[in-house]
Amino acid sequence: MKRITNRDTFRLFHVCFTKIDVSYDDFKDHTIYQEMTPFTLPHNMSVNDAFMVISYLNKKVASENKLANNSLQCAYLTNRMLSKYRFKSTAKKTRMVDLISVSGFKKDISSDPVCKNRYFEWYCPSVDRSQVSAIYKKCGISLDDIESTLER
Repeated sequence: MKRITNRDTFRLFHVCFTKIDVSYDDFKDHTIYQEMTPFTLPHNMSVNDAFMVISYLNKKVASENKLANNSLQCAYLTNRMLSKYRFKSTAKKTRMVDLISVSGFKKDISSDPVCKNRYFEWYCPSVDRSQVSAIYKKCGISLDDIESTLER
């Protein structure tokens, strides 16, 4: 995982590579960039722990809504859940790190002019609830308390 230093603001950033029908049997490559709301991490949470929590939330959203976890819809819903899990929305956009997810047809993200210098592997596919609970416990927060407020 990339080491992030001197950064305190993050945002989910979705990239969708698609093709647009220009005319009969003629398609043009098109890229959609969707920036989500910037946020800061919960108090005392490390960057790598935050990546694990966000990965877990992304997997949870995908599973509960029958979505691909790299889809734009999943990114939107995950972004909406962050505040409920103590990530704080912010208007600050300095020293920001984009957590990029990609969907659409295969294209090398490193050749994309917008993303080539910003993309890194942050997603943790194998994180589970017990790991997330331990992360929150280190921060003095109960995951059970957070999730009980979601059910109300």
